[in-house]
Amino acid sequence: MLAHGGGQCAGDSLTVQAEKLAVLPAIYSVAELEQTLAWADVVVLLKVSSVYRQVWELLQEKAVGQSWVVVRASQPDQEIYCDLSHHGDLRLPYFSLMVIRSSPNSLG
Repeated sequence: MLAHGGGQCAGDSLTVQAEKLAVLPAIYSVAELEQTLAWADVVVLLKVSSVYRQVWELLQEKAVGQSWVVVRASQPDQEIYCDLSHHGDLRLPYFSLMVIRSSPNSLG
C-alpha cells in the first residue's frame, strides 16, 4: 500500500456510534453530493473518477471535514491519497473511490 499526503485516513473506522453513512454508487452532479452531505456524516463515492475535479472543488469551497481517495482498493498496488488539498488534478482509474467525512470522528 502506498499512502500520499499527511493526515490520518487508512485504518480509521468509516463511522462510529450514531453517525450516518451514505454510499453513492455514482453521481452525475455535485448537487447530488451537496444534498447527501446535508444529512450524512460520512459519504463514500464509488466511481468518482469522472467527477473528481468538481467534487474536489466543492470540498475546497465548503471546507468539508476530511476526505481521501483510494485507488485500486485491496490490491497489492493500492494507493491512498489522505490529504486532498494539494491533489486537485488527480487522474484516477474508473473504480477509484472517495471517502468524505463531513463531521469530526466522535472517537477523536
